Amino acid sequence: MVNELEKQEIKFDVPNLILSASNTKSPDFHVYSVLSQFTDLENVIVDYRVADYDIAQIAGYIHKYAPNVHIYEKNKDHLEEYIP
Repeated sequence: MVNELEKQEIKFDVPNLILSASNTKSPDFHVYSVLSQFTDLENVIVDYRVADYDIAQIAGYIHKYAPNVHIYEKNKDHLEEYIP
């Protein structure tokens, strides 16, 4: 799906985006490139299991394509903002 979105260059005007994965591992880095197609994106919620040492790497991938967003990690019933 990511490759199809990149080919079509569709722009999405949404302020909040929830990223989820179908397995317990975080997606590969190339998946995050779709974030460049979201205009006015303010918040990204990471809704998959992330090891503590991986969140910095994932935040780097997200900020590469959406540099000004706030990143939140879902932990049980609440969100924690990632602050480097």
